[in-house]
Order: sequence, then structure tokens, then C-alpha cells
Amino acid sequence: MLETETGRGDFQGHEGGGAWGECADTTLRREWDGFEGTRASQVVNLGPGSESDDRATVLLVSMPTERAERYLETKRALHESCPEILLDTEAAPLEEHHEAQEISGLGDEALLEVLWQVGGDEYDGTPSHIVIVRIGGVLAIVSNQGDRDAGDLLAARTTRRVRSELYRADGS
Repeated sequence: MLETETGRGDFQGHEGGGAWGECADTTLRREWDGFEGTRASQVVNLGPGSESDDRATVLLVSMPTERAERYLETKRALHESCPEILLDTEAAPLEEHHEAQEISGLGDEALLEVLWQVGGDEYDGTPSHIVIVRIGGVLAIVSNQGDRDAGDLLAARTTRRVRSELYRADGS
């Protein structure tokens, strides 16, 4: 573990996932900006002696189950309406590309987001991966820049831990 943070309120800045304000319709953006919950985040190394690229962030957000379900519905709608975004930056235009894929067998529902940026000197198109798992009213959001498989494994471990520590064996 490298650092831990807790708080209540908006968690969008902690979660990553794109500049949706550039293309999504107003109603969808307003709803997206309204998600809040109690959060705890942790930055971890994915392996011993890891480079900085082998770090992942685990964000747990607690909210009512219906809001957590709606969060994932809204995220899917954003990906549908905004697969590519052109951002105007001071240095040069930046293209942001988004993909979303459902993941089965992980939590109550799960989504894999892949985000990559191309343009300027520092954006080479290296993808970042975000796995969002809903376990009841808890969202487990695991993001990493490196190895997707390592991020997926961390998301699975996080899901098991949330389920065993916060919910009874029957998932309630």
C-alpha cells in the first residue's frame, strides 16, 4: 500500500474515465456529475519491486444500491454516446478514445473501461484500464496503466474481500 484516502461526496475526480463534458448531452452530464458516496481509496503496487507504471488505484464507494446500479447504467450510456472525444489543450489537440465491455462473473455486475489518449508529446495511446464492479451498494473501481491482467486480478480480489467483509455469504 502506498497511500490511503477517505471522504464523502463527489468521487468522479478520483475515478478517472474521461472528459465526458465535451460530448455527452446535458441531462446525462448533469446526472453523471451528481453521483456521490462515501469513498475510500488506496494506491497499491501490483508486484514486488514494481515500477510506477505497475501501480493501481482501488476506490471503494458506498451508496444506495439503486444509485450504484444507475451509476453503471449512466457509465454505459456515456460510452455509447462518446466513444471518441477531441479535447482542445494548450499544447495540441488531444484525442480521447473510450471502450466499455461487460464482465460476467464478477460481483453483481461489472464493466471494463479502456481509455487511451493520443496527441501532443506525452500522450502515446497507452491504454489505462478501469474495472468497475458493483457489489450491492458498493462500487469497487480498480484503475491501472499497466498490465490489464494484473488489474483484473486485483478487481477480483477486491470484489471477494468486499463481499466477505461487508456482506453475508448470501450477498445481502
